[in-house]
Amino acid sequence: MTIYNTKALSKKGLIIFILFSIYISANGQQNIFSRVFNPYEKNYTYSIANALQLKGNNYIVISVGYDTLVNPKRNIQVCEIDSIGNLIKLTSYGSENSSYFAGSRGSFIKTHDGGYCIAGSKRLYSNYAEEHLILRFNSNMDTLWTKLYNSGINNEILNQLCQTSDKGFVCVGEKAYGTDSSDVLLFKTDSSGNFIWKKTIALGDNFIGTTILETPDKGLLISGYMFSDIEFNKSFVMKTDSIGNLIWYKILGSNKINSESSIAITNQGDYLVAYGYGIANDNSDSKMEKGRLNIIKYSADGYMLWNKILDSNRAYYSVYKINILSNNDIVVLGSSLGNGINALSPFLFRLNSYGDSLWRNTIYYSGNTLDNNYLFDDVINTDGSITACGYVRGDTLVPMRKIWVVRAYFNNPTNGIEEYYHLSKGEISIFPNPATTQTTITYPIAEKAITLQIYNMLGQKVYEEKLAKGNSQTTINITGFKPGLYKVVAGESSGTLIIN
Repeated sequence: MTIYNTKALSKKGLIIFILFSIYISANGQQNIFSRVFNPYEKNYTYSIANALQLKGNNYIVISVGYDTLVNPKRNIQVCEIDSIGNLIKLTSYGSENSSYFAGSRGSFIKTHDGGYCIAGSKRLYSNYAEEHLILRFNSNMDTLWTKLYNSGINNEILNQLCQTSDKGFVCVGEKAYGTDSSDVLLFKTDSSGNFIWKKTIALGDNFIGTTILETPDKGLLISGYMFSDIEFNKSFVMKTDSIGNLIWYKILGSNKINSESSIAITNQGDYLVAYGYGIANDNSDSKMEKGRLNIIKYSADGYMLWNKILDSNRAYYSVYKINILSNNDIVVLGSSLGNGINALSPFLFRLNSYGDSLWRNTIYYSGNTLDNNYLFDDVINTDGSITACGYVRGDTLVPMRKIWVVRAYFNNPTNGIEEYYHLSKGEISIFPNPATTQTTITYPIAEKAITLQIYNMLGQKVYEEKLAKGNSQTTINITGFKPGLYKVVAGESSGTLIIN
């Protein structure tokens, strides 16, 4: 399902909305809204949204940008959006002599008591000295407290935070040492924002923490990326205890150019990390990065449970958010370039709990070759729709960056998997899974004739089929199979099938 841009309408005033018609998908379900806007009336002001949360039937969208009051300083803008996409309230946080910044994508969280919290920074305009910033709100978004902390004269950055079971907060970010190295930064406060401890985790080169979650055992799960002068960018995932002591870590990615990552904790307590797996041949132009979606599932002790690489080759492949649904399906939000769309566009993957792709949707506001579309954060609504926020950047826009908020139904297309995705050696896709009457098995293209075999949990072979050279898919009638768990082997690839 793709959202197409049509003729835009503009309106002067406090808010400038550009509305466009909504494409109705093949399965008859209709998008609810998709809008771009500028919070202030001046054409030279712009804002970028990177986080949102539900507030009843409305949404709170967090953006950073310039306004007409403290320009040229930037501020944090708290935008309340109603259920059909109208901006109904705008509050700015900034000052005359400094700029306020929210952290990276997802730096705005909902707290255990129904309130909200933002992590970011305050930077003096005169000498660029920087302080860490945490803003705490109640359920109505009234400010409860604001805290500033010494950040070491602009060599520390907070990117994201989570609330811990003791009702305090832990932030993750970066502590830099010149331009040659940086460590993962952890920053802990109590429930009132009072400083408790600060730690760095040194792994060599430049390591930057971007995402953090508390684990069921009260530890911390952290992801981010690393780079050096001699290595390509790589993602990482690490586990610490409750006070930031490292337990284990994994360096992820190929020896090519890898892109941003995100993490999630499943309903069973396992860990997911997803990122853009690089396949580019050189590091000269980041816009020509080539990649696919790599999603890995780990147990709490760091044991890999499965590892899937999905999608055909695309450019600039980054992951920003993972959602776990109540039925254990996985929804991955990110951005990529390719498959006939010239603009950089967000994607949504839906996977089952075994990492098999169910469908993939591409979303964009503008397909103009000069424009880029980003969605950095999303929430799942009670009706099954997804609301996401980000921004559109384009030379044809005035101003050239506008906040983008979209709410839509991203359900399974009637024809099953919407787009082809690549399977590398060792990987197999089974859909539907679980299955009742039949299932389709997709495997790496056979370079020679191979055999497909299915085994029950006793190791007994219950099915066998010869697969011809050049084929990559077969559909099997399973009506005679007993309910249970089965192992499927196609040549050197394998997967798990559940029969209801």
